[in-house]
Amino acid sequence: MTTNYRETSPWSKKAFDIAATFSKLFETSITDLADLTGFLLLSEKVARLVILGSARGGLAKPQYLVELVRRVATDSVELQVCQIGCYVEFNSEPTTEEGNKSFLRWFPDPHTLAAIHALVKEPKKKQFGSITEKALLKIINERVTKKTMHQPFSSMKQFCKAASMFVMDSAQIALPAYLARFMTGETSSVSISASSLQSLWGATSSETRSGRTDTLESTQTVNTHIKGKPSISSKSFLSRLRRALRVKDSKGQLIQRRRVIDELLSLNECEHSLAEMLLLEFMIHGVRNQGWAISSANTYLSHIAGPWLTETNDLAVDKLHSSQMTRLFNLLMKTSEKNVSAAEKASILNQFFAFNHKVFGLELPDSSRGQFKSVQNVRNYVISETNFVTLCNEVSSNPDHQNLIGEGLVQCLILMARCGLRPSEVTKLRIKDVEPSAEHYIFIRENQYGTNKTYSARRKIPLSIMLLPTEFSFFKRYFVRRAHEVGAKRNYLLFPSCANTNLPYTLADFHREFSKPLTRICGEAVYTYHLRHKAISVFQAVLCSSLLADAIPYEKAQIAVIRKYFQTLVGRDVIYQIATFAGHLSPEITFHNYMHFTDTVLFEHLTKNQKSMHRDYWESLANVSKHIITRRCATEYPESEEMQAVLIELLCGKKAASKLGQERATGRIELQLRPRKATYQECLSALKSLERGKTLTQVTVQLGVDAAQLFLWYEIARELAGLSTTKGSPRLFPSASKNKLAPIPPPSTLEQAKADLIIESARQLYRNSKEALVWLVRFVVTNAMNSHSYIIFNDIATFERFMTVASQLTIPEDWKIRLDPPEEYATDALKTWKQADKCLTISMSNNPVKTRKFPLGRVYVHFLYPRDPSEKDSKPRKSSNGFKYVCHLLAIMIPEVFIRKVGDKYQI
Repeated sequence: MTTNYRETSPWSKKAFDIAATFSKLFETSITDLADLTGFLLLSEKVARLVILGSARGGLAKPQYLVELVRRVATDSVELQVCQIGCYVEFNSEPTTEEGNKSFLRWFPDPHTLAAIHALVKEPKKKQFGSITEKALLKIINERVTKKTMHQPFSSMKQFCKAASMFVMDSAQIALPAYLARFMTGETSSVSISASSLQSLWGATSSETRSGRTDTLESTQTVNTHIKGKPSISSKSFLSRLRRALRVKDSKGQLIQRRRVIDELLSLNECEHSLAEMLLLEFMIHGVRNQGWAISSANTYLSHIAGPWLTETNDLAVDKLHSSQMTRLFNLLMKTSEKNVSAAEKASILNQFFAFNHKVFGLELPDSSRGQFKSVQNVRNYVISETNFVTLCNEVSSNPDHQNLIGEGLVQCLILMARCGLRPSEVTKLRIKDVEPSAEHYIFIRENQYGTNKTYSARRKIPLSIMLLPTEFSFFKRYFVRRAHEVGAKRNYLLFPSCANTNLPYTLADFHREFSKPLTRICGEAVYTYHLRHKAISVFQAVLCSSLLADAIPYEKAQIAVIRKYFQTLVGRDVIYQIATFAGHLSPEITFHNYMHFTDTVLFEHLTKNQKSMHRDYWESLANVSKHIITRRCATEYPESEEMQAVLIELLCGKKAASKLGQERATGRIELQLRPRKATYQECLSALKSLERGKTLTQVTVQLGVDAAQLFLWYEIARELAGLSTTKGSPRLFPSASKNKLAPIPPPSTLEQAKADLIIESARQLYRNSKEALVWLVRFVVTNAMNSHSYIIFNDIATFERFMTVASQLTIPEDWKIRLDPPEEYATDALKTWKQADKCLTISMSNNPVKTRKFPLGRVYVHFLYPRDPSEKDSKPRKSSNGFKYVCHLLAIMIPEVFIRKVGDKYQI
């Protein structure tokens, strides 16, 4: 973005005049402290607090100044302490109609703290407990008239404007214009929540508030059922309703809209309570008649379903009159999902109640319409680095995520928390959107998987700068593996939601994988979009602050690189760079909704380069004894940090003051990305690459597989390739094959699909009965022959053991079993073999075994070609090498088949 003409100069003749007046007023307030010998009026202490608070403290908003004086006068000012200083919160518990857009955390500087302490010690200060803005202006103007030759201020707003102009023009401070406007309230930026601020230093999550909710009286006889707990049937109904509204099936395929409607209608055929029926009919009406998207239906369901079924449990809603329905409406508003705008809740509930009134004749609430205004609900929770790393480690350690898909899920987390990507932006990233250069730029642009929110969302972000070194190396490894997997299909997704598909994640997937664990880890309602708030607020701290080291995961060298890349030498350019990084159309959106550390940045600007003042100055300003300052300060000109600690101890106590500069309670949690479990596709790909002449190092880099694991595959594959029959023929490969390592795959797609299913079943068997699977695989690869498609059994016990294990991987119709009977007692031999597994069909051939070496004959077991659904069941099927292929592959991947473990190493 260009920086020319971004803002006009705030200076004019009138601005110069009021700034000069404030400058003179401020100067006399400071110089009077050195010459003070007589009694100081209480009103002059109030004026000094306001002057220092607006210029030194940065609180240049009339209503906040008035409220500060009132709080100090009535001993209700609550100074809270954190590691960087003390602070006062304004509008800490906003009303529903206001949201949290006016929440401000103010960090007073040491000079303002001294003025507060002086006023706190005054016994007659309560007379200012109800001071008004007009009365405060009068006190200030009396001092202007008495101490200067300038015109008095016309309003408190003009006084605050003059204070902001003064700090902008101050050589020591040189406050950027956007922070000066923030001081006066011309622009607003929401401070982070209190629990989030404390968690930045490793503190535990805030305690959840609990309280009793109102209950609704029924028009019927009062029953003994405990309100607030949904019944078992309601939970079951809600589970089935959510399943009917799912977006994708178990295979990751998108579910057609017609199928969703059919499932809802089939659910409607079951017996339900009145409350359940009303909810179900509302969902059917919205999806079928109103054309809701399935994701929108899930949003409606999450807002109203749980609270509605809880509050109406065993309640005759059809007999409620209007006032009772109004009370029910208010209860649902209280118990709906948190962190959602009140207007959004009310809109959904109004639609629900209006539908019930129109279709079923239920009463409408008296005042549900129009009582909630549409407000901007700012999410001001910044996830701490500790909680974020905990989430990453938890997602990575999930057994279901020990694959490339799971690695991609962790990468989505990292990109949202470091680069500020929206969930919809990270889900539509493609392979071609990553520049394979040293910087690894990612390009956020529209494609077939989604559009950008605005044209300003089109941007590029250098991953080498924004990611931590360990995260960047992890991303490069993932990118190389994913690029190799798709080959020339660079238009494929970077983060697919399922294996062997090209389907993006949905927001519901992110809610399940990220929002629920985040809420549990942080101890309050925290969702996926808070990762974006974290990224932008941390980026603000990187560019503008040095006090928030614990909120910044980067080392000093990387911070310097980021600042150099984004060229933040000019203060006014910072907000534009952050807006560009966030992909916002207007910097005002970024400043108000996402830059949650603005209060800390302002405090840091106002307190830097402050001149050290003499002990007498602090004694007069704070109205403390010389003994205290002399005992606590070693020099005659104590630093501001020293006086800040002294004043906080006087105002808040020693325990609170001990938090200043305190290190984190615990060390930083390291990102522990669990090693990804290698897949059989990677094993096959690695062996084929080695067959083509690539080195082990090249294949390791290409696939991202551990070098030791790859070498083990190679060694086992070589040993298996050397297996031979008693006649010296190769057992697993044709004689003409040389340097073969990878198993011979099935020739058809149907056979390959069947092999994939067997491998999936083998995973479960490996967990439950590893020894059985190892025996089966070892038996097959040591008894199979490349020239034949069958396995021969001479012993009933071995046959029974084989079929017992194989039946857990396949179905009976996958096998064709033929008995070559002995010359005598053929029927009895057939009965004996059938006793091994009564579910199997064993046919008897006309080729008897003439040798007495096999008294019960010999059994030939064929694995059959999968049945084509389009063919008739009576059509005969030929043999397939699918089962032998699976066992060959498993023999390579399961070291215990042909390798014994000695200590920490395997030996062939």
